[in-house]
Amino acid sequence: MNRTIPSVKGGLLYPSEIGSDRIVVGTAAWYDWLEHHTSFLFADYNGSFAARKSGPELGAQDWEAFRTRAGKRHHLWLGPARTLTLARLQAAAQALCGEHAPAEPTSLPPEQPAASQLPVQETAVPTVPTDPPSSLLRTKLYRPRASSDVIPRARLIERLHAGLSGKVTLVCAPAGFGKTTLLTTWLETIDHPSAWLSLDDNDNELAAFVHALTAALQSVFPDACQASASLLRVPQFPPVDRVATLLINDLADVPEDVVLVLDDYQSVHSSQVHRLLELLIRHLPSQLHLVLATRSDPLLPLARWRAQGRLNELRGSDLRFTLQETHAFLSRVVGKELAQQTTQALEDCTEGWIAVLHLAALSLRSSADGGAFLEKLRHSPDRLVSSYLVEEILAQQAPAAQELLVRTSILEQFCAELGAAIMGSATSLAHVQATLDWVERSNVLIIPLDERQGWYRFHPLFQRLLQQRNFCGPSSRSSGCKWSAGCAWCQRNRSKAVPPCLSPGRGFCRLTGNSMTFRPC
Repeated sequence: MNRTIPSVKGGLLYPSEIGSDRIVVGTAAWYDWLEHHTSFLFADYNGSFAARKSGPELGAQDWEAFRTRAGKRHHLWLGPARTLTLARLQAAAQALCGEHAPAEPTSLPPEQPAASQLPVQETAVPTVPTDPPSSLLRTKLYRPRASSDVIPRARLIERLHAGLSGKVTLVCAPAGFGKTTLLTTWLETIDHPSAWLSLDDNDNELAAFVHALTAALQSVFPDACQASASLLRVPQFPPVDRVATLLINDLADVPEDVVLVLDDYQSVHSSQVHRLLELLIRHLPSQLHLVLATRSDPLLPLARWRAQGRLNELRGSDLRFTLQETHAFLSRVVGKELAQQTTQALEDCTEGWIAVLHLAALSLRSSADGGAFLEKLRHSPDRLVSSYLVEEILAQQAPAAQELLVRTSILEQFCAELGAAIMGSATSLAHVQATLDWVERSNVLIIPLDERQGWYRFHPLFQRLLQQRNFCGPSSRSSGCKWSAGCAWCQRNRSKAVPPCLSPGRGFCRLTGNSMTFRPC
């Protein structure tokens, strides 16, 4: 039969054999169990510790509690088994997690003492590396290597440095905007130790996330988060609020300043994991700075953190290459002469989107006629760029979002009402608005027009890909009807429409005074 470490949580003892009946602490069965066993783990809101029977010189029935913090072991005498009530265990947990500890241990009377009266002994123990359990893929804890030919981005490095004065840095941008590269480069410039965790779909279970998080910190501080890590050995994982309490107490014991990066946070969809992170950030110890790298806005109280001054943000508009960075990059890939000729055109087409710029530069380098390549790119993405856009952006969206994006790609600028007109009567305005809200939060390359709240435009290359699918795919049969519906909406809503709303790639719709003209291509 499988065995695990006996543990006490929620006032119940979970014996070592999985499937055995739980025992209520303080009952006759509890004291009988203590007579025949030598150790258990205790976890509670007050804290956690390991307990074991003490040496023979103190008598066979004496128990000792201990907990390791910052490379030192704290321990206190719990006393004989008959004195181990739930209140006494809770007081011991609170004392072991407290700030001050008496120098010498003292035997406790059977009565329950106040937590501040529990004597704690502190002795140094050697630091022993704690390897993450074998069920965790170790490469998730490895920081990616920074390339030797990374384009210097001093303006962004300075903003990351400035963010260390707060609690959280959010780096949020679509795929291919250089989030991971920027962070790995930055971490090499700071004096603090850093821990890295690359998240994936397997981290949506609360226990799996805690497992990975504690392993990341233990890769830097081997003695860290032992109370939290001990929860992984209990048969039933505790509620998220209790886990947060233990983890916050553990983090408070980290011996020096550290930066913890959670990469690919868009992989996390679990409300429990979001709740745990929210609680951690609310009570984050001062020596820890958390960095979240994600393709989409996490379901966390970002607005509140902004208002409280806790949040440092870098977005896609910050990460996109400037014209100077584009020129420096192209000079390395295609040479200075060709870079001089093509920088402005590629900057206009890609809008500084780093991965797409890289793919376009590779195609340009292998092209016999650079001018012809650029002219073609202005009208449709080449094969490498198209494959990237489909795999990394479009294919990741829900079918309803894909259909809305494809059909509205005929619009140069659009809002939810115009999108609903294009989609037809089968799709409600509320559904279109909800889909647009989700798409915007997911950073799917629709760009809000700040001067007109609720209006958007597409990234040019992404729009051209969508238009190809609109006019060549199944929806092409109804595109003419949708076009007419869009024109009709513009006619009815002259004050709302931004001329021209409709893309000249399909036709031309312009409002002039009280009249609207339409010219098919």
